[in-house]
Amino acid sequence: MKKSIAAILATIFAIGAIAAIPSQATAAGIDQIAKQECKQDRREEPREFQRQYGTGKAAIKECARRDKREARRECKSDRRTEPAEFQREYGSGSGAINRCIKDELR
Repeated sequence: MKKSIAAILATIFAIGAIAAIPSQATAAGIDQIAKQECKQDRREEPREFQRQYGTGKAAIKECARRDKREARRECKSDRRTEPAEFQREYGSGSGAINRCIKDELR
């Protein structure tokens, strides 16, 4: 019984530690999602992608930068126009915008 309580407490502390990951780690996750979406866009519509962003790694970075910027604008707009719904869906605090951005990018 004591071992199971200790395991539960360890799990709770581990979850708390994961929740406290700095926003840089979250930002890295957002970057990866944006890059994956851009790579998929490049595969699905190569000519359109090349026309908008060019070629090479710089094109993927530019695409990801634009997508993240647009997602951030959408999230801030949603938070401003529908604060109760935004808070219900994403919570509050500094991580709420990042959670919204991830949803917008997917």
